[in-house]
Amino acid sequence: MRRNRLVLLALCVFWTLPGTAQDPMIESLVEMVSLDRMYTEVDALVAFGTRRSDQPEGFQAQDWLYARFEDLGFSPPQLYLHDFDNNADNVVAVLPGLGAPDEIYVIGAHYDSINSGGATLPAPGADDNASGTAALIEIARVVRESGIVFDATIQFVAFASEELGVVGSAAFADDAIAQGQAPRNAIVMDVMGYLAPGSTRNIAFGTSEEIPGTTELIVAAQTAIETYLPGVLWEYALTCT
Repeated sequence: MRRNRLVLLALCVFWTLPGTAQDPMIESLVEMVSLDRMYTEVDALVAFGTRRSDQPEGFQAQDWLYARFEDLGFSPPQLYLHDFDNNADNVVAVLPGLGAPDEIYVIGAHYDSINSGGATLPAPGADDNASGTAALIEIARVVRESGIVFDATIQFVAFASEELGVVGSAAFADDAIAQGQAPRNAIVMDVMGYLAPGSTRNIAFGTSEEIPGTTELIVAAQTAIETYLPGVLWEYALTCT
């Protein structure tokens, strides 16, 4: 588990790596990651009972996430709710780039959960997707507390309504494109805690072949794993089109 969380930060924050030598700055960042903090975030999200976007608890989870980003030092206009329908909103925290602020990268995870048996039934969603949301919060915390400065802009986005048809992320992407602020690329974390009985713990990631920059992202991910976690199993697959 610790190895997975260490590479997580390296993959999400550093999009290209200068070589195969370990970078002390990356090592210092990943060492800041706290597994205990992530478990605490998961427990808090599970406690809502459900985070379905059209239920009161979905709105409560939205407000909780907004407050968590406030705790990390984000504030308007860099912290805002992206409202796209009558349900819970996407929660967006922005770390503006200093050199090339118009170059945008997204680190995201959906925070909603659902029970297919009924809208009001329990849906704690510890794995799907409190795990990814906790990682999102932890990455944002480490980046903020490190004081690291990026040339490009980083957007940390907690998406709503994924379980209702990938609605929140689609709306976010559509609005960004319409405003001329399309991200160059994104890493979205989902069901990170799942491990089937008898399976080998590994690092799995997937991409879309249709998005420009995908090849760069694959190479960066593979390089990060092989550089910082030599011998750790990983797998890649085309997961969306």
